[in-house]
Amino acid sequence: GLEMISADQRSVVELTYFSGYSYQEIAEIMDCPVNTVKTRMFHARRRLAKLLPLLQEQTNAESEIDPEVLDR
Repeated sequence: GLEMISADQRSVVELTYFSGYSYQEIAEIMDCPVNTVKTRMFHARRRLAKLLPLLQEQTNAESEIDPEVLDR
């Protein structure tokens, strides 16, 4: 998932959703303008939205594997 977006985009996503920082706080942490943070979030969301169906397909394919086969 998150490893498929750039490091800067990933940092913004993690700081926003996992750490609860505001865009202003993230801008200060990353030493960049707030608009840069917003742009990175925009591109991260867009990329993740495109990747989500692919990741869901992979998850569905993995869940169809017989669990007994994995225990061997």
